[in-house]
Amino acid sequence: MKKVLSIIISVFMITAMFAGCGSKGGTTFTAVGVQNTKNSSSINCNGALSNELSEAFKKTGNTLTVVEIDGDPYPVGNNIVAEYDAGSSSDNKASRNKMYTQMAVKTVNDEAIPKTPEIDMLKALTVLSRSVNSLANGSEKATKRILLCANLLSTSGKINFVDSTLYFDLDNYIDYLENELPDLNGTNVIWIVTGTEGEQESLNNSDISKLEDFYRTLIEKAGGNVKFIEENNGGEIDKSGWPDVSTVEVRKDSYKGSKNLDVTLDDTTLFKPDSTEWLNEEKATAKLESLVDVINDSECNIVIAGSTAATDSSEEQHVTFSKKRADTVMDKLISLGADASKLKAVGIGKSYSRYRVKDTGEFNTEENHKQNRVVFIVSEDTDKAQYFLEVAEKFPNINK
Repeated sequence: MKKVLSIIISVFMITAMFAGCGSKGGTTFTAVGVQNTKNSSSINCNGALSNELSEAFKKTGNTLTVVEIDGDPYPVGNNIVAEYDAGSSSDNKASRNKMYTQMAVKTVNDEAIPKTPEIDMLKALTVLSRSVNSLANGSEKATKRILLCANLLSTSGKINFVDSTLYFDLDNYIDYLENELPDLNGTNVIWIVTGTEGEQESLNNSDISKLEDFYRTLIEKAGGNVKFIEENNGGEIDKSGWPDVSTVEVRKDSYKGSKNLDVTLDDTTLFKPDSTEWLNEEKATAKLESLVDVINDSECNIVIAGSTAATDSSEEQHVTFSKKRADTVMDKLISLGADASKLKAVGIGKSYSRYRVKDTGEFNTEENHKQNRVVFIVSEDTDKAQYFLEVAEKFPNINK
């Protein structure tokens, strides 16, 4: 129930924030998308928004509809329409406002429950846009708003970060979606970004920023505008029996205070193009030096896996070159004081699919290639490291 109240309060108060923006002459129509799923945490609303709650249904005719966001997003409950009698007292208006709020709470609490596995965010935007456009019914005076209470991950449909990962050229993704965009013409989108929950690892700030830029570009290209509001996680709710949501692989850069080492060195830290010569040795040294104590204190060994962008060269050539880069990283770590007996360097080239960005065919862009010119440094007892070792074993003459 705390989760429900948190979401509703956020939605209504954000609606109120826009109530005075060009809507004096017309009715405001709001479609609220709520992602109640296994992988998304609830929103924690604090006192900063609490005074705005009553603004949600302040004006006669203002209408709100709710959509549950899952693998097949669907409208829930009935539309809620604010109605106030002319000349009503302030007490009467306050009472009715509270009633409308409670109706919305009941709708979300009783009916906004996931039915279908996964998250289809593009379809959610489509359903929400159709809902608000239907409510507005072509009125030029109407103000159209979509309020999203959701994390930024989509695991099915045209936007599928399970299959494609988060780390390829998202601008290229927008071009791919050009004929699939919803009708957001003239629509204000407020996206209250929730956290992750369950088996889904949390996104780092860089990933959040990148995804917000992606959705901003998508929404603006579809004719709308968007504002993102990031909220802390809210209360817990029993999600047993809810449909499953696939996890999206997240590249971590976590090692301080972490049980397992999981670091991805990218092209800003590593080597010059087609070379094992450091791009910026001072920067690389500082980065690797910060890992030495963690490696030496670790209870398990560390796998250093070199990866390459896809070219026309053979798989063996890719693996050989990536092994040389992994060896260079390992040698640097040893020179900085890392225990050599704990380190194993392997090359995986372009011969792996998990944790890799698509960079061939229609995804053949320099931005995607850059995302694969990396070296992974991972604790050996993790599934990630074991996967890299399995790939490396396919090339025994190189990864001796």
